[in-house]
Amino acid sequence: SLVLTYHFLKNRGMSSSGIALKKAGVSSLNNYIENVVAEDDDNYKSFRNFTRGLPAIPKTTTYEKVKVTYDEYRTMMKVLEEDKNYLGMAWLATAFNVGARRAEIIQFKTEILNYEIPEGQSYVMAHKVLGKGKGEGKPLDYMINTEALEYLKLWHEQRGYDHEYLFTTQYGGQPRQMSEGWADYFCSDVLSDILGRRINPHLFKASCITYLLEVKKIKIELVSKYVAQHNDVSTTIKHYHLRDFKEEKNQIFS
Repeated sequence: SLVLTYHFLKNRGMSSSGIALKKAGVSSLNNYIENVVAEDDDNYKSFRNFTRGLPAIPKTTTYEKVKVTYDEYRTMMKVLEEDKNYLGMAWLATAFNVGARRAEIIQFKTEILNYEIPEGQSYVMAHKVLGKGKGEGKPLDYMINTEALEYLKLWHEQRGYDHEYLFTTQYGGQPRQMSEGWADYFCSDVLSDILGRRINPHLFKASCITYLLEVKKIKIELVSKYVAQHNDVSTTIKHYHLRDFKEEKNQIFS
């Protein structure tokens, strides 16, 4: 039935507008059969558009972006450590500290663990990964800090096999590069339960940027260029900083 189809698509992350578009396509086909085909084919004489009269598709609920704080990050890491979820710890440490998107994180290769950290430096430069953009995507240069490296090494030691990519899962006993969808499951079924609120992979880039700006007090020009990987600082300001400016607002009328 259409109701079951709606729930099937909804549960797999399709937006209400996307589902409505598919419903409109089915309705157009039904209208064609009812108004054109039925005139020439007796098999369709009693056919009626079965999408007519159905209730409207509910609008997709939009959620306010709420940053993941450093304390929340440490809380999640502690629970994952207790569960010996080393893959989860590696992914979370990378997402929160590096600022890469889910599709970029899974591109990081195991060779990164062999890179030498220059004296006096707290990070290594990763190999190029492909971000969003036309064609193959924009080449990006991410910094992997020592905290993320620590948990990446722990995961590599514990997984029990070698592979070109750091983020891997096993299918039928064979290790393969992790899919983007793994992060969705991990955030909705694991991290959300730990914090008791809705967590999704898209929060972490903004949370990483906000932490560097709000707590570490790093200049936004540096964060925008080297962490957010943006050509224009306005993109960072518009989409990825979740500062509440609590201290600054308190000073306005003091």
